[in-house]
Amino acid sequence: MESVLKSLFKHELKVILAPYTDIIVILFIIGLIGYAIYYFYNKTNTKEIKNSDINNNNINIPLKCPNCGLEVSPEDKFCLKCGTALTSKTIPSSK
Repeated sequence: MESVLKSLFKHELKVILAPYTDIIVILFIIGLIGYAIYYFYNKTNTKEIKNSDINNNNINIPLKCPNCGLEVSPEDKFCLKCGTALTSKTIPSSK
């Protein structure tokens, strides 16, 4: 009984979608083309950004506490997590 219902459902679904198959296929192809353009644009754009950052030395290496590893800013005197004193000797330079 279930297989009969499934086959009827499939048949009805085919009948309902038959007039729209061309539109569905065209929309699917447009979607694939749009995704391909998006993918390749972002792939080349990120490479250009990385190359320009490397060439201009704009790479921001985050400073970390030598004791606990918390990211700290250059203005901080002490680590907010563990309280370790942050000096130029305890934090390695970023360049």
